[in-house]
Amino acid sequence: QALDQLRRSECRLYDNISPAKDHWLASATGISSVTYNMIFGKKEIRVELSLQRSNAEENRFLFDELESQKAKIEQAFGDQLNWLALPERKACRIQYAKAVDGYDEQNWPSMIDWLTKEIMRLQAAVKEPLQRAGENLKAR
Repeated sequence: QALDQLRRSECRLYDNISPAKDHWLASATGISSVTYNMIFGKKEIRVELSLQRSNAEENRFLFDELESQKAKIEQAFGDQLNWLALPERKACRIQYAKAVDGYDEQNWPSMIDWLTKEIMRLQAAVKEPLQRAGENLKAR
């Protein structure tokens, strides 16, 4: 359902993604192992930028580069984001969530609408800062 609705929207991130049974959809950002994710939960839905490279220091570098522009990114996004450095883990995330009743299938179309709108807002807000952070990572 989500992929069908996404293909009818202006969002192009998931055009080459095939249906699966996972509770998430991941899309490339142009930086290896850094993805835009849509998470479909039973109590929460969220969009996120997931920094999950094999090297924890690289994830933290990218996260810190983005967090240094937090005010600008959040202004472009239009709301506060949840910045998760996750020091006890290898990955880092920047996410935006909404509480839902995911058990009720009647909610699914509105959940997909919300996810579609928010992933496009997230991509628009972080795309350029993420590209620069990726370039800075290569230049290190």
